Amino acid sequence: MLDVRYIAENLEEVKTALANRSGVYDPDKVARLYNRKREILKEVEVMKATRNKESEQIAIKKKQKLDATEDIKRMKELGDKIKNLDEELATIEPELKEAVLSVPNIPHPSVPVGKEETDNVEIRKFSQPTTFDFEPKPHWEIGEKLGIIDAATGGKIAGARFTVMKDLSVACTTLCSTRIPRQATRKFSLRSWSIVRVCTARGSFQNSKKTLFRLRTTAFSLFLLPKFRLLICSAET
Repeated sequence: MLDVRYIAENLEEVKTALANRSGVYDPDKVARLYNRKREILKEVEVMKATRNKESEQIAIKKKQKLDATEDIKRMKELGDKIKNLDEELATIEPELKEAVLSVPNIPHPSVPVGKEETDNVEIRKFSQPTTFDFEPKPHWEIGEKLGIIDAATGGKIAGARFTVMKDLSVACTTLCSTRIPRQATRKFSLRSWSIVRVCTARGSFQNSKKTLFRLRTTAFSLFLLPKFRLLICSAET
């Protein structure tokens, strides 16, 4: 997540970098709200300093039996201005937070710009691809034929390029997610922890809320994230 100050102080850089990402983002809104927040804080700070100084003078006048009516009236007007600015700030802060969360991290300058997977740049190869004396089938066709991958249903549920895993493929996935960590914890004397995480939505997630399962509660809007797993291993003491 980008720091709000970084976005505001490097707005053109952020806008250029985000133009190379898919999605629509509004860093201008972040900068505008952030700058207005800073203006309000400075104004309120000056006004409160003035009010404190004037309050001391009013107290002196009252002690000397002098008329401080105009000073009191002026301080009341100043207090109203401070109240209005505080109310505006209270409105800006949640809006600014939401705006910052909607801006994803920017790509590293070394990342090639592209829209399709064919635009990816090959950096290096490991070993050599296996050669066959026949035309190999892609894994999704094999999975479909074996009845362990269902691309059609996955497309209906989540859109193109998603699949539903069934039977043996589910067993394989479960095995990989349990056996490998178990072997690692035994070999290196580690402990396994499964942690429930509640995350704040940010970046491109903000643009995909309508495609996720949502849990409606009285206080929060929570979403179910598919395949959201976290395994933490800590060394034995």
